[in-house]
Amino acid sequence: ADARGGVDFGNVFRPNEIRGVKFLDSDRDHQRDPDEPGIGGVTIYIDSNRNNQWNAGEPSTVTASDGSYAFPGMTPGAYV
Repeated sequence: ADARGGVDFGNVFRPNEIRGVKFLDSDRDHQRDPDEPGIGGVTIYIDSNRNNQWNAGEPSTVTASDGSYAFPGMTPGAYV
């Protein structure tokens, strides 16, 4: 056993986060190729009630000019 005195430590965890990029998939291969641009100004939402449409109260965000988006500070769970 390793007994050490006077050692302070802690486990630090990042909050959960969902992030991604909306992009123009020109060749429809579901992979972003270097020549496929991001799409800005698109609303991305979490479909909490799984009805395939955005409803008031469901978290949403708008993609940046490079197509990136993020939902920081999410609680553990499954999201659509």
